Amino acid sequence: VAILFRGHEITGREMFESADKLVYALKAKGIKKGDEILACMANCPEAIYLLLAASKCGAIVNFWSSGFDKDFISEIIEKSNSKILFVTSDEWDNIKKISICEKIDIKIIIPLNEALKIENLDACYGREHLKKITDVYAHGKTTITFLDFINNIKDNRRFKIDKINLDDPFTITYTSGSTKIGLPKAIVHKNRAYIAIARFHDPDLSRMPAMKNMRGLAHIPLHSNTNIASAISDTLCQRGTVVCEPIYEANSFAKILALNKASFVLATRSFWIAAMKEFEENEKLAREAIPYLIVAASVGEDITQNEEKYINRILKKYKAGSTKLPFPLSPVTLSIGGGDCEHGGLFFTLFREQRECLGFNKKEFGLIPFQLADIAVLDGDGRECAYGKYGRLVANSPCTMKEYKDNVDANNEFYIKDIYGRCWGDCHVWAYITRKGNVVIRGRLGNEFKLKNGRKIPMFKITEVITKTSKHILSCETVLAHREGAEIIVSYIELMPHTKILEKDLVRKIKKQCKKEVSDEILKKMYFTIIPMGSTYELTKSGKRNIRALELKQTDNCNKLY
Repeated sequence: VAILFRGHEITGREMFESADKLVYALKAKGIKKGDEILACMANCPEAIYLLLAASKCGAIVNFWSSGFDKDFISEIIEKSNSKILFVTSDEWDNIKKISICEKIDIKIIIPLNEALKIENLDACYGREHLKKITDVYAHGKTTITFLDFINNIKDNRRFKIDKINLDDPFTITYTSGSTKIGLPKAIVHKNRAYIAIARFHDPDLSRMPAMKNMRGLAHIPLHSNTNIASAISDTLCQRGTVVCEPIYEANSFAKILALNKASFVLATRSFWIAAMKEFEENEKLAREAIPYLIVAASVGEDITQNEEKYINRILKKYKAGSTKLPFPLSPVTLSIGGGDCEHGGLFFTLFREQRECLGFNKKEFGLIPFQLADIAVLDGDGRECAYGKYGRLVANSPCTMKEYKDNVDANNEFYIKDIYGRCWGDCHVWAYITRKGNVVIRGRLGNEFKLKNGRKIPMFKITEVITKTSKHILSCETVLAHREGAEIIVSYIELMPHTKILEKDLVRKIKKQCKKEVSDEILKKMYFTIIPMGSTYELTKSGKRNIRALELKQTDNCNKLY
């Protein structure tokens, strides 16, 4: 089985046959090598057929989302000069009123409800999100269903397939858009990127488990390169089964795990934390979901030790991976994945906590770079930092993007040179390299407080001081904000579920620790707020914490630390 979609199994043979039909349907509409195809889709089998077909005929698939800014969507469509749009019914319901969509020659609609009706879904599994299209032709003569589109071609022999190279552009995906909400940057990747990352995940190179007979969950939005490279391409290359999941919501994530019973799952820390909270409240759901889980990987943003310990505690409690792995590998602990969308997957660390307990590293194990990645940590002058010293993480690999599409300024900022003139792709994060060559990543560059002497203090350093004060703290996000025109530092603290510590006792501990480790200049600027029990951080559509929203949040209710 190559693809599993809500109970519907699709074999490798069926997958390639459908993809080949799509190749010829695209050729019949004049699609040639280098042409862009627009795609606004949830995770579904047709998205994988489109990837395979584009790879075979040399087209470039531009995956975007209806959640983008409406003017930005119009700009994407106009610049693509595309004749064809593939869209799932849930996304079509959101974009059909955008006037420029009418200018696209052919709109191919994939009604999700038709594929999902074989599964007995109730509201909690997301039925309300899957809009039914009773008659797609009612939207105009340029609208057609996917099956009608691929089944119209009777004679394939008259179509010539162009020769495709590894360095040909293949996809346009988008950054998470966490800094400019709704306006992410478009990233162009080559064919080589997806083949290389899958090759270097092979068990003989990575020492990771083989994916054969395992399920990889594809639930991250398709406009993210992480989903296409790691969840789809990588799983298929290793003969695993891609589980396509059209719903992407933190509050539904626990139920999605139970429904799909996946072995390999990539998700943000916020999704994992939401699932663990649900499992604590619903043991039956936990026992249904977790035993299949061999690799639970946190991706997309850094994760604190307290968050990792909380997730691991629940994974261990319900014996994650126990139906697949023998003791002592079971229960599974959280793995940490890495590599931004620009670079693809560069890092992976399996069973991190167990390795640390065995004495691999007394401090932090960090992320293991794959052999395909060339990495360095640079200081402000472009020199490589000493082991253990924080600086700017840079990298190069076959998976690094070709370019930002139509964005010269962003390209110029992304590619930087060290003192030897070597060109690197900027990961734009604070990191250091351990003596074993592993990478420890902490926080995004640009989120720093500038002292009077010119020195910059990253916000993650303050977050680390606060989180280690008490085991009762689950998460902390520290941002720069403004109050009465002055710059201040605000820490938003989330407590462990069901914790019984009194707020005054917690604040006393935080004050004591900060007094020890934080300078007086910073202490005077520090404010905090404790998130009410049962609440959590607002997330962006990519599933990351919305740091921008915290920066802009009203600070009237924040408490001064001193």
